[in-house]
Amino acid sequence: MKIEKTINTPEIIFDKDSCELIFRGASYPENANHFYGPIKKDIIKCFEDLNGLNERIKIICEFTLLNSISSRYMYEFFKVADLYSQYNNPVNIKWYYEYDDDDMGTDGKIFKEAFKKLDFEIIPVKDIDNIIVS
Repeated sequence: MKIEKTINTPEIIFDKDSCELIFRGASYPENANHFYGPIKKDIIKCFEDLNGLNERIKIICEFTLLNSISSRYMYEFFKVADLYSQYNNPVNIKWYYEYDDDDMGTDGKIFKEAFKKLDFEIIPVKDIDNIIVS
């Protein structure tokens, strides 16, 4: 699945075969339930399909802006990943933010603190629009 970014929604790339999920850009959709709801269902289905197979889930976040409702959806995505990880399935989250964006850095730290069992990396970068994800 690939959703192109707009002015107020992030690009989302979701590879169901490898369960790799990438969020890139600003997130302040007019209707977050409409935007994120179907993605959440696909993620839950993917996690259920992989449960017990010891497959690694990778979530990459490269947000430039995250409003409160989008933040709530990210919390829900991480909560699903946390449940998945409790069955010995590894989950890696990489939270990229521009080094001078204190708000995005703080958001990443809050999520990391809330989900201590996840392999959660917070990575400051110079230019979030020009990073190479590994």
